Amino acid sequence: MSHVTPELRWWAPLGNVAPHAGGANLKQSSRSGPAIDLDGSVVVANEGYVFVVRPPLADFTGDGCRNNFDVNAFVLALMDPASWHATIGTPGGVNLLGVGDCNNDGVFDNFDIDCFVDLVLCGNPCGCPRACCLPEGGCAVISPGECTAQGGQPGGSGDTCVQGYCDELLMLGEIESEAQFVVDIGEAEDEWTAFWETITWLRAQFAE
Repeated sequence: MSHVTPELRWWAPLGNVAPHAGGANLKQSSRSGPAIDLDGSVVVANEGYVFVVRPPLADFTGDGCRNNFDVNAFVLALMDPASWHATIGTPGGVNLLGVGDCNNDGVFDNFDIDCFVDLVLCGNPCGCPRACCLPEGGCAVISPGECTAQGGQPGGSGDTCVQGYCDELLMLGEIESEAQFVVDIGEAEDEWTAFWETITWLRAQFAE
């Protein structure tokens, strides 16, 4: 899937300041009606105060909720964005860049798969706390970023430091337990099984 370069994100700042990328001159008093950024964010400014409301990340169905039921719409948006726009985006007024670009690189593509999964699991695009095998030995449940910064090897989403976890990880050389992880937030286990099967299939479509 090729990258699509989006237009430069800009909105017209208030008062006499010319349009430019990324913001407004807050030193001058100004009043204005709301503006909408290219990712669907609603921007309201008044007397130097700026309030921004962004569409909820990973809500691909546009129902206001972010959960495992968004996975089919997520796949549609990634594999066939025109169909997603025709059936969900345009009728529901959902902005694809706003809900899809969870790694904040300016595009919605396959590099947003992992942060979509982490958002659904724990509401954090930077990764849920999980088992981390530390370089000096031992295991800690921390975020993937903290784990990598300490030179450790992060496990799959939801993995915990059970006895022998890191020994098994070193033997396998990779994490294979993520697809077996089920989060109990009220949905039935078979619904989460379908979620993981879909994510596993989707990742395989973009495998090198």
